[in-house]
Amino acid sequence: VPVFDQFIYPYCKKIGYPLTMLQKIGWGFVLALLAMLVAAFVEMSRLDHAPTPGDYYDQSAQDNITPCQSIDDYNPYNYQEWEQGGDADQPMYCSQTCDDHYTFQGQQYLNLTCIDCDNIPQMSGISVM
Repeated sequence: VPVFDQFIYPYCKKIGYPLTMLQKIGWGFVLALLAMLVAAFVEMSRLDHAPTPGDYYDQSAQDNITPCQSIDDYNPYNYQEWEQGGDADQPMYCSQTCDDHYTFQGQQYLNLTCIDCDNIPQMSGISVM
């Protein structure tokens, strides 16, 4: 806005094409539309270059996890330990899908097939800088 008020609008007035308020609003909408189109193309390009998300058992997905996430939140073994009452925190992106337990050395464990964890979000391979 300051650039338009200080430079663009005075220049238009100087060359003999003063803009009315309605024209200024219209040009603002056009520029906002162009900004959204650029953002859409950048996002489509970013998604095309992003690695495919994988589950906890996919080593490349573990190596490429986005820096904003913890791999422990996608670990079904941590969920199994948490469900049993162990020291692990509940993984944020795992949930229980059934109630099938098995016994090992006198303790009950939730079957790993009953634990569903989300895919691990991946870092983008491109940068805007």
